[in-house]
Amino acid sequence: AFFFEGSKERVGTLALALPRTPTSPGASSILLGDRNATTSRVLAEFLASKFGKMSFASVFLPEESGFQLGKVLLKLAQSL
Repeated sequence: AFFFEGSKERVGTLALALPRTPTSPGASSILLGDRNATTSRVLAEFLASKFGKMSFASVFLPEESGFQLGKVLLKLAQSL
């Protein structure tokens, strides 16, 4: 899933998450970037647990609005 602000698509901080299985805990990692690391990991982990599949989340947000928009993105992901 790509989450960005503005009309032009951009790759931001990229996170990969694996869902939990009966034999292993879930795992996540940042693959690219660091500015929106927490937001992209939370979104990737949420999507992996919701769908039970490996998920990628890329988040590109302006520095000044990261925390507020992060909460909005989580609500958007919950509506999927």
